[in-house]
Amino acid sequence: MLNRWRLFIAVPVPGETRAAMVDWLGSWDARRRGWRPVRAEGIHLTLRFLGDTDPGIVPGLAEALAGVGAASRPAALVGAGWGVFPGPARPRVLWAGLRGDPGPLLDLARRVEEMAVRLGFPRERRPFRAHLTLARARRDRRPGLPGGPDSRAPEFGPVPVREAVLYRSHLEPAGARYEALARAPVGGEGSP
Repeated sequence: MLNRWRLFIAVPVPGETRAAMVDWLGSWDARRRGWRPVRAEGIHLTLRFLGDTDPGIVPGLAEALAGVGAASRPAALVGAGWGVFPGPARPRVLWAGLRGDPGPLLDLARRVEEMAVRLGFPRERRPFRAHLTLARARRDRRPGLPGGPDSRAPEFGPVPVREAVLYRSHLEPAGARYEALARAPVGGEGSP
C-alpha cells in the first residue's frame, strides 16, 4: 500500500470542550486506572472512517464533502456523560456522549456515508453512534470505570456541528497527529 493516506471525516470539537474532557480524565486518574487517554488535539466527532486511501481522490472527496455540508443543517450539541464500548463487562473504549437534538447530526452522518459509498468506499457495516473517544484501555489490564456512588455525569461544553473536516491521520510513536485537508461548512459553501 505505497503512498496511501489514512483518511477520515469528522466534526472538530472546540478547545475549551476538549480541555474539560482532559481535566475530567485527570480528576479520577484515568491513566492509573488502566486507560490511555487520547491527546486533547485528537478528540473529534468522527462521522466516517475512510481508511487507507489513494491521495489522488482527495480533491474529489473535498468537493463532494462541500456538497454534503451545504445540503446539511448545523446543530448545537453539548458533550455530556460517558460510556464504554463494547460495554462495562469488557470496556475497551471510554467515550463522552452528546446531548441535544441529534437529528441534524444523524442526517449529516447519513449524507457522509452515502457520499463515501458513491465514491467507491465500502458501506459501513456498523450503525453510526455519535460519541467522542476519550481513552482506550491498556492492553495489560482491565481498566477501572470513572465515578462512584456520589458522582454526577460530567458536562464538558459545546460541540457545535458547523463544519465537517476531511482529515489525514499521521501515525507516529507519540500517537496519531491529524492534518485537516478540507473543511466543509455545514449549511454553507465548502472550501478545500
